[in-house]
Amino acid sequence: MATQRVHPQAPREGVNQNLRLSAQGRAELIHRERPIEHYYNDSYNCTYGIGTLAHFGRCTQEELHRHVTPDQIAISMQQGIQHAERAIRTQVTRQHLTQEQFDALVSFVYNVGSGNAAGVLSDINAGRLGAAADRMMQFTSVTERDPNGARGWIATVA
Repeated sequence: MATQRVHPQAPREGVNQNLRLSAQGRAELIHRERPIEHYYNDSYNCTYGIGTLAHFGRCTQEELHRHVTPDQIAISMQQGIQHAERAIRTQVTRQHLTQEQFDALVSFVYNVGSGNAAGVLSDINAGRLGAAADRMMQFTSVTERDPNGARGWIATVA
């Protein structure tokens, strides 16, 4: 009896490999997040720019007076977008996304981080879009900004 050799399949290129955040998606992300040119406390963490995490935990008084340039904000935002795009393209390989869906997921992953978004991306990849939407709602909260641009946590929507 001949032994049949099984070759592992090469990693399959995902169906979303050519998607990038659209100009409209980028504009909406900036509009919703509003760049802030200094460090501020966003919920429990020290943040700057367009929701860029400076570090876990509250900002020190010194950090709250630290200015951030528009160029620094643009660079950190682009890095965050690229990280989010990469996470989506590597984790959603079977479920074809429209440009609008991809843009929305980039915004979501940018805001919650790729680790927190892993369950959502797994559900989407498996075609469980309703489950993904339910899981996304766990991250929804209502915020408002004070006159200095700092976001104040109001309530989590359940």
